[in-house]
Amino acid sequence: MKYPNQKLYDAIVKNDFAAAKQALRDGADINSQEMKTKETFLHQAAKTGKTEFVNFLLERGIDLFLEDDHNQTAADVASSTEIKDLIQKYETAINGLFVCAKDGNIEELKELLKQELPRKIVAFNKWGLLLTAASSENKDVVEL
Repeated sequence: MKYPNQKLYDAIVKNDFAAAKQALRDGADINSQEMKTKETFLHQAAKTGKTEFVNFLLERGIDLFLEDDHNQTAADVASSTEIKDLIQKYETAINGLFVCAKDGNIEELKELLKQELPRKIVAFNKWGLLLTAASSENKDVVEL
């Protein structure tokens, strides 16, 4: 039997979304890195031009800031401008959310959360935002 992480890798290679969803349900670690190259599933999808899989992984909260053994993120190894732009769109949204959480900027955070992409990000990364707000002693953000 294959381990969940191998199942997810195989699903990406085969462009099989049903198998990828099943691998995640079976416990695949979306943020795991290959031992030797440190590549993530996002690196693999980005460098092989699988735009739909890049979006699939981003929507499920993959850490897009992880670097491979050459200190490159998935955006750095993306095979197309479309993929690089997609990853950077998520990066911009994530950075905006975390800056608001850290600075306690409630009004701007509320405005960001009216947009679909930031809401998706919060759905998968609410604990990171809460920890950022709490460590900056921004109780209003934590309560939001």
